[in-house]
Amino acid sequence: MTARMTATATAAGAAVRGAHGRGAARGVAPLILFALFIVVLLLLLAGGVRVYQGLAAEQEAVKAQRFGTGLLANSVRAADAHDAISAGPGPEGDALVLSEATAAGMVETRIYLFEGRLLQEYVLAGAEYQPDQAQEIMQTDAFSFSFADGLLTLSTSQGSVDVALRSQEAGL
Repeated sequence: MTARMTATATAAGAAVRGAHGRGAARGVAPLILFALFIVVLLLLLAGGVRVYQGLAAEQEAVKAQRFGTGLLANSVRAADAHDAISAGPGPEGDALVLSEATAAGMVETRIYLFEGRLLQEYVLAGAEYQPDQAQEIMQTDAFSFSFADGLLTLSTSQGSVDVALRSQEAGL
């Protein structure tokens, strides 16, 4: 009888171990599925971060371009008066010269291209160009301007802006 009880106990133990083995396999499948879900979420998150960084960089570039062209337009609008806007010889091509009469005499705001930078310089009329003391407006490879029908067009490699002159007269 002892042998018979031992055989029954052994068979029962094998059945229990088999049930636990299948239960363990059933428990691993949801864990693998959960881990796969987490990996996919992390990949989507990383992709979203890259897209956001690209959009933010593009937005900064547009913002910088608008700042530069906006500064140009506002400088011209502030100086808009009879014979206040003219062209002059700059270090690397034409310079936009905005003249203004002050108590100290005639002063000029000069906007010109120098070594890949658009510079703005505020000096007494007739003074030499001093690019090392000028303020940088923006990085650009080109700068040009034209005047037609009361509209001054300022162009850089970053974009262009049109300014309608109130005085309708420019010495360009």
